[in-house]
Amino acid sequence: ALTHRIRGPHILSTLDHFRTTFQHRLACLRALTELSERQSGLLEADEYSELLPLLRNKQDLLDHLQNLTTERSD
Repeated sequence: ALTHRIRGPHILSTLDHFRTTFQHRLACLRALTELSERQSGLLEADEYSELLPLLRNKQDLLDHLQNLTTERSD
């Protein structure tokens, strides 16, 4: 089945989808890295009031990343 898809007329569409998906995943991972660094800074500075919104943002990114990961397998 995979060989048929690779040889079929939709290979460029499939490759474009994979490229776009990986670009979005990379952007999510970069954003998660940045938020994690900010989280560490907030914890070191005892700035807990800003921590909850940051953790919500991280969870939103993790949910989005999960959706990107499972989107193609459906």
